[in-house]
Amino acid sequence: MKISKIGFLSLMIAGSFFLNGCKDPCKDADCVNGLCTEDPDDRKVAVCNCSAGYEGSDCSKGVNDKFTGQYSVDETCTLNGQRTYTVDIEAKTGTTNQFIISGLYNLGSIYELTAVMGTSGTSFTIARQDHGSGFEIESSNGTFTTDGKTLTLTYRAYLNGTSNSESCTATLTR
Repeated sequence: MKISKIGFLSLMIAGSFFLNGCKDPCKDADCVNGLCTEDPDDRKVAVCNCSAGYEGSDCSKGVNDKFTGQYSVDETCTLNGQRTYTVDIEAKTGTTNQFIISGLYNLGSIYELTAVMGTSGTSFTIARQDHGSGFEIESSNGTFTTDGKTLTLTYRAYLNGTSNSESCTATLTR
């Protein structure tokens, strides 16, 4: 009788290991904007593979979210010279590749521009657009660090409807 109890107990322990080894790690994972897969190094761990434009451990953040905040701007323009001021940046609602810059060209926070991120993840552009202040702003050359703490930008400010402009180079730091 003792031998059969030990055999039964051994079978129960082995069965428990087998059943626990087959547990789906993605069963309880919530990958908001992505797909769950097993970690190739540890098949008991779930990993979220984010859809394009999303990041984070659960793929819940748009890549443009990391730029949200207030930035100090150090800028040099061909006509206005060197100046320092602040701008606000926020992710554009409903997008993952656009953000809003408020106050560029030292015109105050009510004036907003939409910037579009490039596919590289480290560049952005501002199509020529009315700044709402009598000026149009355009940039084909903007870059940022992957942590979103520093942006560099070269842009032109045009007097609305004309080709009269000045060039500006700015570094935005959070």
